[in-house]
Amino acid sequence: MINNQINYLYEKPRFSNLGFSIIATVLILTFYQASLFLGTFLINTNENYSDLFPLVLGVCSLLFLLAPTLLAAKISSLPFKELFRLKKPDFNILFLSLFGILTFQIFVVGYSAFQESLIPESLKEFYAYYSETIRNLYESILGGNTYLDYLKGFIIGATLPAICEEALFRGFFQRSLEENLKPLSAILISGILFGLIHMNPIDLIPLILIGIYLSVLAYYSGSIWVPISVHFLNNFWALNVMYFSPLKALEEQSKIIPIHFSLSLLLLGALSTLIILFFIIKYSEKIKSQKVNSLSLAEEDQ
Repeated sequence: MINNQINYLYEKPRFSNLGFSIIATVLILTFYQASLFLGTFLINTNENYSDLFPLVLGVCSLLFLLAPTLLAAKISSLPFKELFRLKKPDFNILFLSLFGILTFQIFVVGYSAFQESLIPESLKEFYAYYSETIRNLYESILGGNTYLDYLKGFIIGATLPAICEEALFRGFFQRSLEENLKPLSAILISGILFGLIHMNPIDLIPLILIGIYLSVLAYYSGSIWVPISVHFLNNFWALNVMYFSPLKALEEQSKIIPIHFSLSLLLLGALSTLIILFFIIKYSEKIKSQKVNSLSLAEEDQ
């Protein structure tokens, strides 16, 4: 009886979860990017509407990212709650996961400085220009000087991306892949696509690694709320760097640190994050083992 309950209680799927999830995700991301492009184009045609881009970004996230993800989930043959891992997170896993994204910031600081040191002299001017352009773009959308500007950044830059992107990548897409692929394959595909879709060549490696980190957390925690919380904290930290002068000055200083120090930070951040992941995985496996034993004992008592 208990074994039957564990098997989700659904019959043969109406279609391939793998094929459907890939097609649906590609369509969702295509329409989302197209909506952003169209919104940007319409705003640029009239300077009076230039301040509306954050609103456009938020609306597009809800209407063309979250809404179609929920619709695709309804069509999917997997149960809605199972697809989105809608369960209460374990506090210990949540705490370790949040701490892990903070240690990952150490890696990012070291990696960014190390990456910049590898740029050929002939490309350094272009690299600096491109980096500045990306930073100015983010600041023009999410930055400002007032409490309302900060609230705007908090909602558009930290809260909505954490919810909308995690619902698609760690919920619908990754969970669907897990039905047909090995967990590691699902984790890597979801994480790499997450990094690529941000279309930021300068930070591509850190973005992919963050995506993989979030995917690992989703799988081993079994709760979408863990990657959502971690994603939010990562974006919230970036938002505060943008708004508070001491943090911004610290970020600028980190770009000119010596190469040996950048390598030390890179290794320290990477090692710390991997150790935290190790404990998360071991703790998760321990919890699952205890649940299996409890189910076995309950079955024997019947």
